[in-house]
Parts: sequence; C-alpha cells; structure tokens
Amino acid sequence: MNTIIIGDNESISTAVSELLVEERVCDFTFLKPSTLFSNGHKSAVYNAELILIDLSSTIRYSREFVKRVRIMQPTAPIIALHFYKDISLVREIIDAGATAYLLVNTSMTELRNALQEIRNGNTYISKEIS
Repeated sequence: MNTIIIGDNESISTAVSELLVEERVCDFTFLKPSTLFSNGHKSAVYNAELILIDLSSTIRYSREFVKRVRIMQPTAPIIALHFYKDISLVREIIDAGATAYLLVNTSMTELRNALQEIRNGNTYISKEIS
C-alpha cells in the first residue's frame, strides 16, 4: 500500500511507520509539511492509498492543512495524528477531510482498529477522546 507520512517530528513518523509495518502496510514516503505542496511531492500525494499527517507540526493551521491534502487526494483515507483531545478540534479535523483522528501516542491495537474501520468506509476517532 502506497503510504505517505507527513510531519516534521521524525520520532513520530518512525514510530507510526513501525506500527504500520506490523500491519503489513508498506511503501512509505516521508514528507515535511513545508515541502508538501511543491511540484516534486504532489505526485506522491496523488498516488497515495493511505495518508498519515502528524498535525503537531501544523498546529496553527491543522484544519486548513487537512483540507489542502484532501483536495490533492480526494479518495485516500487520511489519518490525522495529534496530541489534542479537544472534541471540537477533532470535529474540525474530521470535517476538513480526515478519515480518522488518533493521538500521537496511539497503541498498535488502536491503530489496527482505525485501519479496520477506514477500510470498511467508516470514520474513526481515538477512544481516549470524549
């Protein structure tokens, strides 16, 4: 599965990619948010089958960032990773086009649950968010 991981925090990107390898999700491309909209990286997003965005690096404009990625790739599931548990922010991110919202310290079990739900065409929000 062609997966794009967008974020500035390399430790989060590495951890998420390791979780996804256990789920047999492979073929990763890592992109920095600041370079995403350059011509060289647009084709990677257009061909993505799964997109993960570490929103902690785009904290001031998270909703707009997700909207822009959704416009670039209207069909691939987008999993947003963030440390905020505020349900109003979560709703904004989902409304902007994310398919799932997980906390950056998500467990393997929760990532599996999210992947299963989005494969079934559903939206998934971390269980820790009320």
